[in-house]
Amino acid sequence: MQIAFRELSLRSLDALSADALALFINQSERPLQGLAGLCDWRLCGQLSRVLQAEFFTGKGGEALLMPAGHRLRVGRLLVFGLGESGTATEAQAARAVDAAARAGARSLAMAIGPLGDTPEAAAQVWLRISRGSALERQILIGEVRELSRVVRDAIGEGRSFQLEGEAALAPATPRLQQR
Repeated sequence: MQIAFRELSLRSLDALSADALALFINQSERPLQGLAGLCDWRLCGQLSRVLQAEFFTGKGGEALLMPAGHRLRVGRLLVFGLGESGTATEAQAARAVDAAARAGARSLAMAIGPLGDTPEAAAQVWLRISRGSALERQILIGEVRELSRVVRDAIGEGRSFQLEGEAALAPATPRLQQR
């Protein structure tokens, strides 16, 4: 599996190319923040309108499949409700990866921040749900240096992943190759 890192910015979102983009939305988070907020901005408030109409509210267990439209270079948006917590359970995160794979996606972009209380915990959850996935490529969105560090630490020795990113990463080791 290839792992790419992208900054959480409109510029990175505009350059992002993936089959699917997973978003995690807290039930009480209004206005939308982080990756969901940037996507909503690029979609001219489409996510906010869905929330205002209460078609999707962000309750735990809710899921929504949306077309990404022409403003984002992803095939589809997979939106998952977190409920009142700000953190996805491992089951919710696994559901996102599984939904993308079942929808025929070979690549999935997502922010792993909602997957844990700390970056290290989020990386561990992400690694557990990604193992054995049919996805060929995952794009992790957030602060690139921190993401690359916690993912490298989570992967550990003996794993063969290929890392790529838009920011300078630490020198590659034999088990991880930088592109």
